[in-house]
Amino acid sequence: MGEIRDYQKTHADLLRVGRENFLEYGYEQTKLRKICRDAAVTTGAFYKHFSDKQALFDELVKPSIEELKAIYLKKRTDFFQDVKEQELTQLWITSDDELDDMIDFIYKNEQTFQLVFFKSQGSHFEDFTEMVTNFSAVNVRQWIEYLQSKQFVSNEIQLPDKELHFLMYSYYATVIDILKHRYPQEETKRLAKKLYQFVMPGWMAILEMNEKIY
Repeated sequence: MGEIRDYQKTHADLLRVGRENFLEYGYEQTKLRKICRDAAVTTGAFYKHFSDKQALFDELVKPSIEELKAIYLKKRTDFFQDVKEQELTQLWITSDDELDDMIDFIYKNEQTFQLVFFKSQGSHFEDFTEMVTNFSAVNVRQWIEYLQSKQFVSNEIQLPDKELHFLMYSYYATVIDILKHRYPQEETKRLAKKLYQFVMPGWMAILEMNEKIY
């Protein structure tokens, strides 16, 4: 039992010290030896817990990123299960609420997302906007196909992958830029809502939707 407690304590110490160093120096400039020195462990002991510096960074940020994905996917799943033709306005309302929920989660886990937004250069997460874009584009493609299945969008409307990508990238790059400014939480929500109101008419034009439903 003592060995288990020692292992757990060392693991927790490495996570704590790793977070402190990454926040101060960024991923690229953080030195593994300094993490070990600050945690009072040898490099050999470090490698019993993590294969490398990236693995440590991953354990600090990936759980929150996966939870953020889950929030997004649950909203999408709930929508596709519940929406009926006469409730098309919920499509826009759901998306708006979904962004609020995601902003709430990011602010609740502020330090973790500081690592992702500001300190991830040189790590797997350095182009987080691209990662978000690729993930969201798959779901938006399903959203468009759903609208076509309900005859809200003509099946003749075809949006090539490269066009969908740059449309999604421009949106999420702006959302992330708002988050990077670290405004008060309600101000971030207000600005995100303004952005949403700005882009939705563009989507309606691209998809040739004539109803004013946003």
